[in-house]
Amino acid sequence: MKNIANVNIDNLKFNISDLKENFSFKNYILNVSNNAFGHGIKLIKYLNDEFQYVYTNNFQDVLNIKKYNHKIKIIYSGSITEDNIYDLVLNDVIMVIKSKDIMDFILGLKIKDKFEIIFSIDK
Repeated sequence: MKNIANVNIDNLKFNISDLKENFSFKNYILNVSNNAFGHGIKLIKYLNDEFQYVYTNNFQDVLNIKKYNHKIKIIYSGSITEDNIYDLVLNDVIMVIKSKDIMDFILGLKIKDKFEIIFSIDK
């Protein structure tokens, strides 16, 4: 049996607006990992200017986000492989690089297109 979540878009937008009124930040990032935690990625098609970025760690989410809102910037922290790197670059996804080995892997591909990264170092 599939679980279904009903989300009231007007209430969601009100809550986002209320958050922005109480906390003034330059950018807002919406975490939509794992199909927006089961609520459905398609919710982002209703969010036009509420968020500057969405974040996910799931590559399938990246493809679905672009399907529903091609303008929003995506920050992706999932696995970066030969199978997905070109899709990430062509979809203008900001990639979170978690190790020097991954950075070396990407540089070794000699990708000519411009792309953005966030270099995250834990240690």
